[in-house]
Amino acid sequence: MWLPATGTVTSSGNSKSPAISVTNCNNTQFINIDVRGGSGNGIELHDCHNVQIDASHISLCSGNGVTITGGTYCTVQSCDIDSVGAGGVIVKSDNFTTDQFNVTRSYHKVINNQIYSYAREALLYSAAVNTQEAVGVYVAFNRVHDSPQVGILYGGNSNTFEYNDVFDVVKVYSDMGAFYKVEIGELWLSRGNKLNHNYVHDALAANGFYNDNFSSGDSTIYCITERVAEGFLQPPGLFPGLCQQHLRQHTVSRDDDDRRHVQPDLCHALQQPEEDVDQ
Repeated sequence: MWLPATGTVTSSGNSKSPAISVTNCNNTQFINIDVRGGSGNGIELHDCHNVQIDASHISLCSGNGVTITGGTYCTVQSCDIDSVGAGGVIVKSDNFTTDQFNVTRSYHKVINNQIYSYAREALLYSAAVNTQEAVGVYVAFNRVHDSPQVGILYGGNSNTFEYNDVFDVVKVYSDMGAFYKVEIGELWLSRGNKLNHNYVHDALAANGFYNDNFSSGDSTIYCITERVAEGFLQPPGLFPGLCQQHLRQHTVSRDDDDRRHVQPDLCHALQQPEEDVDQ
């Protein structure tokens, strides 16, 4: 562990504090950690570099499972996060406006985790993975299920989401997506996100991929949606791209909200309910 003079690693028995809080630490691994209970977050990383949380189990805390604020090259990998009051893994910049303007990537990763039975107390907008205020995060091979509302809440810039399996979400509150983005402040600044090879299924009240107000400049390629309310929902925004999707057994395959200002560039064919379409 490289711990600078200003760095700290703390563990707390105070239920209101995170069980583990790490600040300004580099080149450290936390492996096979079991965090249970408490009314705060499970694990917090602040301005850390190359810190890995691996093969751990985080459950029964009222906050988020893991929060990563600032720093670079931190990874949450092969963890089980369940029965938490809020979200699973929350990644955000400590100076998002500047990082967004300069497209300063964090290179954080959220890989091969199972995140389920989350948002048990904060029911709305508590996501399994949240990158709304992050740049350059890689989210892949995660299994997400059992949520009252959103699955993965994304935004920010130049984030990649691929090979994620999302199902059994949006069970209580509708008008929501398994993958959901809304432009914060409606400024059309969040863009460059890539959603590739994701599988959304068996979430009957969910929109598979929902790009809400002013969401712009992202691409969704080679994704599969099956047994959801709507495959793709695109209200107003600039230059969204959808190509080579597989849509199956939906009420509606894609809905372009009439508030949309610019026609998206789509490789698309409408489908009828209960009919498979490769496009």
